[in-house]
Amino acid sequence: MTSPTLSITGKRWQYHPPLASTARIQATQGKPHRIVAASLARQGYNETTYHLALKPNYQRDRHDSFLLRDMRKAVARIQQAITNREMVLLISDFDVDGVTASLVTNTGLQAAGVKASQLGARIPDRFTEGYGLSEKILREAKAQGYQVAITLDIGINSHREATLAKELGIDLIICDHHLPDGEDTPADAFAVLCPKGGTGSDYPNKDLAACGVALKFAEALLQAHPTRHKIIASLLKIAALGTVADMVSLTGLENRAIVANGLAALSENCTNLGLLALLNISGVTGALKASDVGFKLGPRLNAAGRLAHANEALQLFYAKTPAEAHQAARRLDDLNTERKELQERLTQTILASLDQRALPPVLVFAGAHPPYHQGVLGIVCTRISQETNRPVFIGSLNSAGLIHGSARGIPGFHVVEAMRSTGDLLIKCGGHPAAGGFTLAQEHLDEFQARLNRYAEALPPSLPYPELWVDDQLELRELNERLLTELAQLEPHGMGNPAPLFALNNLMLESLRVMKEKHLRLVLTDGTQTITALWWNAAQYSKAIEAASLLHLAGQPEINEWAGRRSLQFNITDVMVQ
Repeated sequence: MTSPTLSITGKRWQYHPPLASTARIQATQGKPHRIVAASLARQGYNETTYHLALKPNYQRDRHDSFLLRDMRKAVARIQQAITNREMVLLISDFDVDGVTASLVTNTGLQAAGVKASQLGARIPDRFTEGYGLSEKILREAKAQGYQVAITLDIGINSHREATLAKELGIDLIICDHHLPDGEDTPADAFAVLCPKGGTGSDYPNKDLAACGVALKFAEALLQAHPTRHKIIASLLKIAALGTVADMVSLTGLENRAIVANGLAALSENCTNLGLLALLNISGVTGALKASDVGFKLGPRLNAAGRLAHANEALQLFYAKTPAEAHQAARRLDDLNTERKELQERLTQTILASLDQRALPPVLVFAGAHPPYHQGVLGIVCTRISQETNRPVFIGSLNSAGLIHGSARGIPGFHVVEAMRSTGDLLIKCGGHPAAGGFTLAQEHLDEFQARLNRYAEALPPSLPYPELWVDDQLELRELNERLLTELAQLEPHGMGNPAPLFALNNLMLESLRVMKEKHLRLVLTDGTQTITALWWNAAQYSKAIEAASLLHLAGQPEINEWAGRRSLQFNITDVMVQ
């Protein structure tokens, strides 16, 4: 391909290098398509294992729950709570992973023999309490008579709170997956269920989401239950939602099976009234895909914790009538619409303030709401980082003069290490290499930005342009339903198992139409065949595309079904013009 060095969006396209194992996979009896073989080879599969990834099976691919640290202690403590009729409180994060982990654990505990009257559920308020386990929550739990507290998707860094729980006489069981490299778990916790870390953990799958950890806890609790397999099959449906929404890796077989089997079961037999209402209001029909969770269900469930309270997402699943379920789903849909409006307003405010010619190594923004709404900071961080190829920190200023913020990094920039490099400026910080959160006083904002930029300047030079990795080049004649059937074997897609990205090169534009003032609809030809392509939120590139003599597209083919008709179209990710 002869084309410009950079795409119209400023990205450099890179093609995955061929691997020897790709040819060996293709040479097997199954003879998978070259793109399928290449994708699995890059994920570490070979000619003897690739077939397992193409047909995930949870009963075959799951690991022994008791390989998780402290699982026997945790199970024994719950059995004691059942015998003694003790009160058990579930404390979870306010995102989809936390909510689904709470649902899975609640169901597992009740199936094991804990009475509903013994159980409570608590989700911190994002705006008044902030993230994670707190002294306030524990003291309230003690006052309400809880003897056992189970944290879900939080707690792994709560050393001080674990000590307080022990002092209060509350046995704390931590179910989490966020343990940072080099750190260990709270010593005063009664039990810790976490696949990461070196102390006492032999669990092979380090990429479990919190709802996955909750699923393993339920499996262990129900090891002797007569209908164990039926209950676990039902819990897979909920765990699949949280696993996709939390964007944990789907490279390994166990996570792949949780999602594949769980979504298949949901498609075949969804009986939860709230979830049925959410599927309907989200416009999800037919076989449920991971992309439906990532782009339709997940954002609506997350909207409650972002703009209101995550209890509204949790209660959707406990709706007792179709009318109650519809009302709850409608509320989440409305919140999601509001979330998108707030997100776009803040994004445009920040983009309008940028001088692209003089961007510092790290971008830091803060302000009061509106438009700096705390519930959308992380999403906006991601968008600004993608637009600028810079690490981005965005904070919302409250009336007490505190800034609560989110951060997103780029390759080579470790978000948590960067925040720690600012010394004692931060009141609180946490996260992982690519994303994090922080709290600091307003008067320290300028110095915070200065120290972050000094940290970035001391790093080795990063790539000057963001990269877009392309799997393969295709001719228009290769785009057909048979290819899409082959590619569908790679589902479920997500982190670690992305949908393949293809290049269509040397195409000529036949027509271009701007849709809803935001999107582009292109009809292109290679001189022999034509294809319709859609590029969402790309109206600003219309003039450059119309002026080009040749176009090179990166994106993914799909079948568009509308009014009873099926047609193949190409969803554009990026374009090079020539």
